Amino acid sequence: MTLDLRQFRQLVAVADHGGFGRAAIVLGMTQPALSRSVQIMEAEVGASLFERSKAGATPTDEARLLIQRARELLATADELNRELSLRRQTHGASQVTFGAGAYPAETVIPNALARFLQSHPRVRTRSLVRDWDELLVRLRAREIDFFVAETSTLEVEHDLHVDALGGHPMYFIGHPGHPLARRAKVGVEQVLLYPCLAQTRMPPRVLKPLLGALEDPAVRDAGRPFPALEFASLHATKMILRGSDAIAGLPLSCIAEELAGRSLVVLGREPWLTLRYGIVRLKGRTLGPAAQSLCEAIRGEDALLQRTNLRLADELRTPPARTRPGRASAH
Repeated sequence: MTLDLRQFRQLVAVADHGGFGRAAIVLGMTQPALSRSVQIMEAEVGASLFERSKAGATPTDEARLLIQRARELLATADELNRELSLRRQTHGASQVTFGAGAYPAETVIPNALARFLQSHPRVRTRSLVRDWDELLVRLRAREIDFFVAETSTLEVEHDLHVDALGGHPMYFIGHPGHPLARRAKVGVEQVLLYPCLAQTRMPPRVLKPLLGALEDPAVRDAGRPFPALEFASLHATKMILRGSDAIAGLPLSCIAEELAGRSLVVLGREPWLTLRYGIVRLKGRTLGPAAQSLCEAIRGEDALLQRTNLRLADELRTPPARTRPGRASAH
């Protein structure tokens, strides 16, 4: 049997993604080409490797044994390449591959990358924007050096090092003419009576109180789907908020310009609605100098965003002073 590392990667990708279509996209090849490659592997092994159905592809017993050994070989090969790359970084160009969840990708990451690219002009940087569970698969497969995402479900994982970043309170946001904008107090039960937008899947610590609120009789009788729309683009989310009665939970720093221009307003707040993300990497895996520098830039930008959020929250609590009627301004 003469299988190479490229074929092992294809085998593992089909198993991890549960089918040929998504695995082909991740591998950067066509689905027919991937199917042919797996058929060649099956001929080499002398057995079927996947049970194919409309639902996807399930590894056979022969494939499971092969996949286990393939992961070990790929991990060894990747670590060897990584060690050689780290040695080269002090002498020339290097590469950093990292992942980010939807919120970090739209908030902390852009300015951190701008700062990083200015100081590391010879480093090639590649990013993947995914939900935290998919990023975890990529990290463990050693396809990325680290990722920045929601970490509340990851802190108990024994093989991960989680560098927690600051918490970012989120507020219910809508347009100025929204029916809830006239209410003195808005909680999650009122918010759920309107279409709710999400940029990513909800972590369990946020989903739990939301599910409790969905049992409120008024919310249950309204029968609205939750979320009504999941859309990873912050720009698109703000456009939808301005053009409809939809509501989204966003940190104030994401909408600083809109708050100043009154195109979007804060409708309400729940204390448990807080964005908590961190920098996640594998324990025992050394980051190269470039990756460490990028992590430092991310930590610095996150600290700036925390200060921005605090300032904007203070401004919300302290309305601007109004000129008293009947008094002329001094000249």
